Amino acid sequence: MKFIFSAIIILGSLLTKAQVTVKKITAINPYHRDLKYEFPLVVQNSNKQSAEKINDSLSIDFLDINRKKIKKSIFENVWGTSKDGIIPMSDVSYKVLYNSGNILSLAIEAEGCGAYCEHFTRYYCFNTKTGKKIRITDLLTKRGIQLLSDSIVLRKQNILKKKLLEIEDSLSSAAVIADNDSKEYFLQMKELYENCLAATDFINFEYTEFYIIKSKMYFILNRCSAHYNRAIDELDVFILAFTINDWKQFFTPATSKLLIR
Repeated sequence: MKFIFSAIIILGSLLTKAQVTVKKITAINPYHRDLKYEFPLVVQNSNKQSAEKINDSLSIDFLDINRKKIKKSIFENVWGTSKDGIIPMSDVSYKVLYNSGNILSLAIEAEGCGAYCEHFTRYYCFNTKTGKKIRITDLLTKRGIQLLSDSIVLRKQNILKKKLLEIEDSLSSAAVIADNDSKEYFLQMKELYENCLAATDFINFEYTEFYIIKSKMYFILNRCSAHYNRAIDELDVFILAFTINDWKQFFTPATSKLLIR
């Protein structure tokens, strides 16, 4: 019994040591005291170099700051100044979507302002052993990537076609026919999705965000609308889920090792 108990303690100790921890960096905008900011800080005692790579990648990509050149705060480049009427970024927060020991998936969201303000979310997926972003090209062969692209395109097209059928039903209803505003709303939506459907023929994975949660991989496709016509875009961002094991025959040599929990 002592041997078993000792083995459990050792195993638990090793798992704890290897576990990736995500701590929260918080701050108040010094120029707009009502705005609070939260950002992830990855800690991995057994692999500090990997954690630093992840933290550097996140801060540069999302907050536009080099962690080695911070003067006051990691948020200093998105706070704006006391004279700014429009704050570059606010309401920054994050969620840990998945933390398996090998894979860390995060979602970071904020309100971003430039010519206009808009809420957005960015998704990240890291190999915690190397600190590098996981790309779909790391997981699947060229053949698998092509088939996955085709599958994503088909699924998006089917969503759009289904929505267009719903719009046609709405346009044929007596209530919509009698209401010019409602009719115009659905006609504009129809045009939006018809144009989006015509343009949906290829997925460039270099610019397509994705993340992993347990046995599934999720792909995020841009919405069909721009800022000016977002109000008529009922579908908004596309998040499509695929079961990882369905693509097992197209795994690269390193994939199975990465996905082992």
